Amino acid sequence: MILRDLDIKIERNPVAHVFTSDFAGCSRRIVRLGKRDATDITSETGQSAVIVKSRRKAGFAPYTTAFIEGRTDIRCIESPLASDLVGKQQVDDIRASWSTSAPLVTQKGGLRDAQRGAMFAIFSHWTRSNAPATVVMPTGTGKTETLLATIAAQAPRCALVIVPTDPLRTQFFNKALIWGRLCALGVLYAGSQYPVVGMVRSGFKTNEGLERFLRSCHIIVATMPILANMQNEKLEIVRNQCDLIAIDEAHHLGAPSWAKVVDSFQDSRILQLTATPFRQDGKHIGGDIIYTFPLSKCQSEGFFKPIDFIAVTEFYDEKADQTICDVAVAKLRKDIESGFQHALMARTSSKKRARQVFALYEEKHADLNPVMIYSGMPTADKESAKTKLLNGSSKVVVCVDMLGEGFDFPPLKVAAIHDPHKSLPITLQFIGRFTRSGDARIGDASVVANIADPKMQANVSSLYLSLIHI
Repeated sequence: MILRDLDIKIERNPVAHVFTSDFAGCSRRIVRLGKRDATDITSETGQSAVIVKSRRKAGFAPYTTAFIEGRTDIRCIESPLASDLVGKQQVDDIRASWSTSAPLVTQKGGLRDAQRGAMFAIFSHWTRSNAPATVVMPTGTGKTETLLATIAAQAPRCALVIVPTDPLRTQFFNKALIWGRLCALGVLYAGSQYPVVGMVRSGFKTNEGLERFLRSCHIIVATMPILANMQNEKLEIVRNQCDLIAIDEAHHLGAPSWAKVVDSFQDSRILQLTATPFRQDGKHIGGDIIYTFPLSKCQSEGFFKPIDFIAVTEFYDEKADQTICDVAVAKLRKDIESGFQHALMARTSSKKRARQVFALYEEKHADLNPVMIYSGMPTADKESAKTKLLNGSSKVVVCVDMLGEGFDFPPLKVAAIHDPHKSLPITLQFIGRFTRSGDARIGDASVVANIADPKMQANVSSLYLSLIHI
């Protein structure tokens, strides 16, 4: 269980800090506080607090942080962070506690070769230039931990992380609060406190609110549309506070958005992380490519499992969807019979196509409890579909494009491509989502596609040509 000693909103935008990410693992002892017993706890970062069962008018001295234990939860009722909305000295003290071994060691350790190599390239680039830098790391190699380790090692005044979607914003926010997996990997030394993280969900009405939000945080995560809609005056405030700008899944950027970031943060370090250096329109995302990790290394180092490409040849469009559906489901059922906990994703290009394809799976394979997910559907319906997929009650998901970058679900091992991507880089990224390694119950990935489709023919030809040169 995670305990937060800061959980507030500044003009509807959350700011949080984690006291402990593992309450069960905290050291504890019973102490006397006034006339009642209380529990002294020490977190994995060396911070102390007290847990009480009722509030005290006399306060909690000598403790500065106190939690109250309710019937179903434990919540913070006193914290120097919450009482002062995170003053500058408190932010500086937390930052000063960060100590990382990542930039100092070259032998194999917690970080993967891809992550360590990317960090060395980043640090090397920044010794000679502040020009925008691009790091290309295939899906599954650990871009998020690479970015978090870079932030911990560089300890910027404030890091602004830009992501393409709302779900990714929430996911990165939650990961950053506990440094992702850096502590478990031994990248951060004991005593390194967790960062104060803010999430920009909406625009700020006042400059004062924005300034207070920025001063309170070590890391801020936002989406591009919110930044693009900010007034120049407010963007200037952000620029003055944030000295590291990181753009995750940078291939989503369009030229105007990218130009605005560069123009607004010319004096800041700009770091772009992506699985492909090309935008969805096929154009380069910009910035100096300072590091790439090849797909061949991903395969040899066990990041990805082999792919079984199952070709369907159906020249009649009206029959193609049904053929792909039947072949993909047959493969899924075979995997399940072999003891693998696999699931199937059917990729379509639009909401209309998703509904058409979903009807096929629902009509002939209702026992697999198909679900459908696309952007714009009611949040409750989308979360319900994801829950069914995650808990195994549904074995088939029909979606538009992908479920979204950052949605990690290793059992997705059968891909049914009903509508091919227009771009080879995006095709590679899509297929890469199915090749991540898992436990013993996760087998190899399979991709079912109609090679009679001219678009698919072009993708397959380009793919094989590119593999020759990897």
